[in-house]
Amino acid sequence: MKKVLVTSAKIVLIFAFFALIGCSTKEKSQKRSSREEERMAQQLYARSLSTLEKGEYSPAISNLLHAEMLTRDEELKIRIADLKADIFTHVQVLTGIEERATLKYTLMYRKDEVYYPIENMHVVFSFVEGSGVINESSNTDANGTARGTVQKLTSPSSRFVVEAVPVVHIDKEVMRIDALKRDFTFSRRQTVEASRRERIIEIIRDRIGRFLEIEMMH
Repeated sequence: MKKVLVTSAKIVLIFAFFALIGCSTKEKSQKRSSREEERMAQQLYARSLSTLEKGEYSPAISNLLHAEMLTRDEELKIRIADLKADIFTHVQVLTGIEERATLKYTLMYRKDEVYYPIENMHVVFSFVEGSGVINESSNTDANGTARGTVQKLTSPSSRFVVEAVPVVHIDKEVMRIDALKRDFTFSRRQTVEASRRERIIEIIRDRIGRFLEIEMMH
């Protein structure tokens, strides 16, 4: 009986020992991971400053938001918040509705009273009032413009609202930049009239083209 009790006690001690080792290893791993994330956050913040200075605005914003997501350091959080506020103060958002019910969303960065286009920013378009089919996302081009074309309206509403919001993909997460979100409000009549105008223009162009072909043949 004594042998059994002693053996049981040894087993309990062995399990306790390995449990302590496991907890210690886990804590060390978490601390190491935390230090690595803080180091990465510092690097991303520095990279954001560098790319901003070079006029590479999309990477600057992306790196800054990534740093914000990683850091727990209060001092760095303050610096990130200050830089973020400064960037968004200089960003201008221009919107408009073109022919064929195309929603035009443009990002510009104002520096020394000069406006520079923000290229390669991913913009997502979605209906928030009414429903329809629209190309859901687009990257800003060399002019800083992303376009969302309404292909058709699928609800009987007379009023439609589509939001356009820039997003940044970080690892497996998608971060919305709601500070730069804008809404497009339009009516069914506007889209119908725009489509009719475009169809008339196409017919006129087609007839002019045919007329010129006939004249050239003569």
